[in-house]
Amino acid sequence: MLKFFKVAADTNPHMMLPRIVRACLAVAAPVAFLLLGILAGCSDSNAAPAAVPSPSTGAGTGTGTASPARIVAATPQIFSARVGELASPAPIARVLDASGNPIASTPVSVTLAGGGSAPTSLRTDADGNVSISGWKLSTTAGLNVVTVTAGSVSTSFTANLAAGEPAQLIVVSGNKQTVKAGATTSSIVVRVADQFGNGLTSNAATFAVTAGNGTLAATTAVASTDGSITMPAWTLGRSAVAQTVHVTAGTFATDVSATIQTDYKIDVRFFGPAMTDAQKAWFTNAAARISGVITGDLPDAVITNFDASSACGISGLPTVNETIDDLVIYASIANIDGAGGVLAESGPCALRNGAQGGLTAVGVMLFDAADIAAMATQGITQDVITHEMLHVVGIGTLWQPKALITAVGTPAVAYLGSAAKQSCLTEGGAGTCATYVPVENNGVAGTADNHWRESTFGNELMTGYVNPGSMPFSAISVGSLRDMGYVVNDLAADPYTLPSSSAAASATIVPTRVAPAWERPLSSGVILNAVPGGAPTMIRRR
Repeated sequence: MLKFFKVAADTNPHMMLPRIVRACLAVAAPVAFLLLGILAGCSDSNAAPAAVPSPSTGAGTGTGTASPARIVAATPQIFSARVGELASPAPIARVLDASGNPIASTPVSVTLAGGGSAPTSLRTDADGNVSISGWKLSTTAGLNVVTVTAGSVSTSFTANLAAGEPAQLIVVSGNKQTVKAGATTSSIVVRVADQFGNGLTSNAATFAVTAGNGTLAATTAVASTDGSITMPAWTLGRSAVAQTVHVTAGTFATDVSATIQTDYKIDVRFFGPAMTDAQKAWFTNAAARISGVITGDLPDAVITNFDASSACGISGLPTVNETIDDLVIYASIANIDGAGGVLAESGPCALRNGAQGGLTAVGVMLFDAADIAAMATQGITQDVITHEMLHVVGIGTLWQPKALITAVGTPAVAYLGSAAKQSCLTEGGAGTCATYVPVENNGVAGTADNHWRESTFGNELMTGYVNPGSMPFSAISVGSLRDMGYVVNDLAADPYTLPSSSAAASATIVPTRVAPAWERPLSSGVILNAVPGGAPTMIRRR
C-alpha cells in the first residue's frame, strides 16, 4: 500500500521526516520512505507498487482538466539590471493546481509595465514552469514589471533598472536661449548619460566661456540625484555676437549657446582701399557692441537714387537704391592728411525725417591710414572705432537737432537729456549732474559741443579724447541714446563710476595733441523725405 502526505512548497521535506515516519507506522510493515519534491509517502512492502503522481495537464491539452490555482516564483521576484538588456537569468514561474501539483502545458499570458518587450503568450513546460526568456528591458532607468497570468491567478517580477555606461554629455534644457546683452540666462541643465539618455549621478562638469565675453558665477557643478547638472549662472556679454559656453565632464564635451536679443541692425559696408580681415573686424565688432545696447527696430528708410558721395561729401560712395533696415555705414581706411593730423571723419549723412524719428539711416566712417598703425600699437583702435560709430548713430552729432544741448559754443555748454542726466546721478555724479551733464567746452573744433567733458568724465568712451586702458561705454552714453529716441538695453552698459575731479584732470590722453582737431564731422548730410514725397533736404555742417 502507498500513502502520500502533502508537503508545503516552501518546506524542506527532510524536515518533515519524523512526522512521515510516525504516520507510516500506522501502515503495515513500512519498508520505504519516499521524498518527491512536495510529496512524501511510505509503502507497504507487501503491497503492489503504485505510480508516483505526474504533473497535471492543463486545460486545452485534451488530456486533463486541472485549473491553475496558484502561480509561484521559482526565481527572485525583485532584481537589479541595466537598461536595454535582456533580463538575465530569465524569470521563471510555476503554475500549480488546487492540490499544489504543477500543471504542464497550460497557457500563460504576459503583460508589461514600465516599458520593454516580451512574448505575450507562453505555455508551461512538463514541470509546470514558464520562463520569460525573451524579456527585453526598457531603455529608461526605473522599474520594469512583467506579470504572468494563468487563468485567474498571476504573479509579477520587478526589474530595478540602472543606467548603462557613460556614453554622452547632453544638454537637457535651456540651450539656445535669446537674451538681452548683459542679462543672465534662465537655468541651463546638462547631463552625463548612457546611450539612451539616462543620467549618471556620480559625475561633475566644468564650464568655460569660449565666445561672447560673458561671465559665469562658477566654473564647476556636480550632478543631482537624477544625474542632472545645473550650469552656474551665465551672464551674457554686452555685444550682439555669438555667445558660447564649453562644457566638459570626464571624456565628454558639448557646447551651450545663446543669441543676443536685438532688432537693431548695423550693416557695415567697406569702400576704398582693401582692408585686412583684422581691420574689418574692428568695425563689425563696434557694430555688434552698439547693437547690444540699441535693441529697438527703426522705421525702414526707402532711398531712391541717393548719391551718397554728393550727400555725404566723401568720394567713392555709391548711388543707393534700397530700403534700409535701421543703419548702413560706409567705412574706409584711406589717406586724409598724413600722420598726426585728422584721425577720423565720421557722422550721419542721411537722416530719417521727423515723422520717422529723425535718426540716422546712412553714415560714413573714414580713418586716416597714416594713423592706424600707431593706434594699433597703442591698443586703442577698437575703442576709437566704436567711439566714431556712436557719432554716426547720433551721440554728439544729433544733440543739436534733437534739442538736447544748450549754450553751444560757449563755456556753459550743457546736455539736458533726462535719461543721461539720471544715469550720471546713478554713477556717482550727484554733485555734477544735478541739473545737466557737462559737455566738452574747450573750444577745439570737432571736439567741443560733441562730447562729454574730459575733465569731468575722464576715460568714459564718449569724451573728446582717448585714454589708455579701459574706456567704458557707460550708462550715461546709453542714456543719451534713449534721449534721442532709441530703444536701449541698460544691461549692456559697461560698469563705470565718475572719477574724482583730480583723477579726471590728471588722466592721460592719447594722442597727446589737443589741437588741431583730431576728429571732424562730415561736411554735409541730408534729411530723407523732409517733405513727404520730396527730395532730400541738404544739411551743411562746415
